[in-house]
Amino acid sequence: MINCRDINAKVRVVKVESFDNYSTVKLRTSRMDKRDDTWVNSTFSFVRFLADAHKNISDIEDALKGYDKFENGDAMKGGLPIVLKSLSISNESYEKDGERVFPQNYQLIVWAWKFPEDENSSSNMDRPPVVEDFGNDDDDDEIPF
Repeated sequence: MINCRDINAKVRVVKVESFDNYSTVKLRTSRMDKRDDTWVNSTFSFVRFLADAHKNISDIEDALKGYDKFENGDAMKGGLPIVLKSLSISNESYEKDGERVFPQNYQLIVWAWKFPEDENSSSNMDRPPVVEDFGNDDDDDEIPF
């Protein structure tokens, strides 16, 4: 198992199924292929949201209500953007019919997520530095411009 904390993985939520103690979420990611400038998409089905990630799943469900859906229930427009903050990746074996079997796919478990920062909000880098006012208002007349 690999545990990833304090990450900022940007993904899009396409579909959510909420249960009592966990949620199953379908995620999409994309990246630019620099060889031919095309987008390469990946889909992760059956991603488990547990703990704090599951507690806040209603926020994602509410936001997805505004999205048009395909016939299979997937959200259009690529899905709802979120940022994964903490997750685990595993490929642990299990016993089936007395034999040790490995799953065909990796299991992703999300522990924490957040909505991306609003593009219109300002960060500290967007604010000009504070300049102290020394009370010399009379000098303004001497400025040549």
